Amino acid sequence: MKPDLPEIRQATISQDDVDDLFRDVELLCTLRSVRVRGATDDRDAESSLQAARDSLRNAADAAVQLRYHFDSREWIDTLTSDGPTIQLTRIADAF
Repeated sequence: MKPDLPEIRQATISQDDVDDLFRDVELLCTLRSVRVRGATDDRDAESSLQAARDSLRNAADAAVQLRYHFDSREWIDTLTSDGPTIQLTRIADAF
C-alpha cells in the first residue's frame, strides 16, 4: 500500500498576491518558521516575515519558505522570484 502523500499545488502569482499571502499568514495563522535564500548566499537563514517579503520584492533571485499552521493542517509555502512574478509551491499535510 502506498503511503498518503501530502497535497501539493503550484501557481504563478503576482506581487500583490504575495502581499495578500504574507498578510494572511501574519493575521490568521500560527507561523512556525520563515527561511530565506538568495543567489549571493548558498545558505538559507531564519528570517522574519517582513525581511522575507522585502527579499522577494527586491531580489530577482530570492527564495522564501514559510511554514505555518492553519485550519488543522501544516502548510509549507515555497516562493521563488524570477522578477515580476513569483512561483508558489504549496504543500499541505494533516497536523
